[in-house]
Amino acid sequence: NPQQKQPNGLIRFLFIGLHFRTKGGPEALQAFYDSKGDHLRLTVISDVPKDIKARYAKDSRITFFAPLPRQQLFSEIYPNHDVLLFPSLYESFGMAILEALSFGLGIIAVHVYAVPEMVENGRNGLLLPHPCLSSRSFSDRKLINPLFMTLLKFEKRHGNANPFFESLYQNIKKAIAESFLKKDEWKSASLDIFQERFSPEIWKKKIQRLFLNER
Repeated sequence: NPQQKQPNGLIRFLFIGLHFRTKGGPEALQAFYDSKGDHLRLTVISDVPKDIKARYAKDSRITFFAPLPRQQLFSEIYPNHDVLLFPSLYESFGMAILEALSFGLGIIAVHVYAVPEMVENGRNGLLLPHPCLSSRSFSDRKLINPLFMTLLKFEKRHGNANPFFESLYQNIKKAIAESFLKKDEWKSASLDIFQERFSPEIWKKKIQRLFLNER
């Protein structure tokens, strides 16, 4: 069975998503591997290449799964983890982040596109700087806009050569170290943010305003 509930002394990280390279998988795995401590666990649910799985096979703290059905994620995976490790380099919205919010996970993610709408740096997790894209100013906020670089263009420029982003690796490693002290605070804040912005009731009200032209 996928990851079961662990004693409170552990901190359980979850990495999930297709396109392992673009999701920041190589840096996330190496950062976790280099973070020593028997209190750390990592579940990876992704299309991880066989050679990469073999490289980390001896680390019993890491568990690999192929992509799982969404219902299984909801019933067995999200409820049994503490922090979503989601250093995606290209993300239009980040549905896994929204799902993690609804289950009260802390979140470590790259400051890209819509992610700052769901992750407040220091409140419910950490926003890491993007290793190769620069932000631009939009309404007095610094953001990375996907309109300036499509996914195909991004992968052609940064993905096909299989680079390892050292700065991203270092930032993830620091975030993992900080997580143990902050995870309970982050988890509580994630539930608050979900209720404040993304709960079904909030979505219903927003849709009503949109179609009824209400304010």
